[in-house]
Amino acid sequence: MSQDSLLSPAVLAQNYERYLVPALFRPWADILLDYAKPQPGDRVLDIACGTGIVARQIARHLGEQGHVAALDLNPAMLAAARSLGDSEGAIVEWHQGSALELPFPDQNFDLVVCQQGLQFFPDQPLALREMHRVLAPHGRVVISVNQSLEHNPLYKAFNAVFTRHAGTPSLAAPFAFGNEAKLQTLLSEAEFSSIRVERVSLPTRFKSADDFVQGTILGSAAVIPGFAQLNAAQREALMQNVLQEMHDVLASYTKETHAFDFSVVATIGHAASQNAP
Repeated sequence: MSQDSLLSPAVLAQNYERYLVPALFRPWADILLDYAKPQPGDRVLDIACGTGIVARQIARHLGEQGHVAALDLNPAMLAAARSLGDSEGAIVEWHQGSALELPFPDQNFDLVVCQQGLQFFPDQPLALREMHRVLAPHGRVVISVNQSLEHNPLYKAFNAVFTRHAGTPSLAAPFAFGNEAKLQTLLSEAEFSSIRVERVSLPTRFKSADDFVQGTILGSAAVIPGFAQLNAAQREALMQNVLQEMHDVLASYTKETHAFDFSVVATIGHAASQNAP
């Protein structure tokens, strides 16, 4: 595949849906919904929706009277989301836009969710103020962000090997949020109330170690730019070098069935737009 093809937003969206949604973002969506507790008739906003797994899962819980607005800055992600077809339950409307300037009126939603998006926003306090603005009185917000690489040793090992061979940073952005304290502070400064922030560990399964390495490279907007700068022979060599150097680490997570199991540690924060009376 050519450099241009690898960097194509449409190809990245397809790889994201192929590799990362089944192993990571679908299971995380289920956990997010356990915290969000969407109710029939709720008006819900999914920010940084990607290819739409959270929006589609929430729609199933809302009934025909509910409504889901799903927003992403990346038109290729939205195109992939639309191509997956309609969800069961509430209608999902797909919107292109920025989390820093939400294209919705004040007090328009009962629930705002953001799965693994906040760490990428260039102005996180502003994004949270925007979430607060569009929430109805006594509305609620649920946010998940990865904890740092120090809390995710498999990705830390991958990051070190990939960066050494590719010569560019890779997984800094997805794991840049640290621990619970930062999200607690940001939610408080955005004037949310009833704030609870928790560390959550998610058992995660890829089909194989090769699938994990390929998916982490080809499906990640943080990793693919460095990979795509290489020619085909260099990319193949890089993939093999990562697999070889990480052989013992990868083997420790590989089961007799060849499935590849590990845990991802993240922070989930949930809060209300204002205190209950």
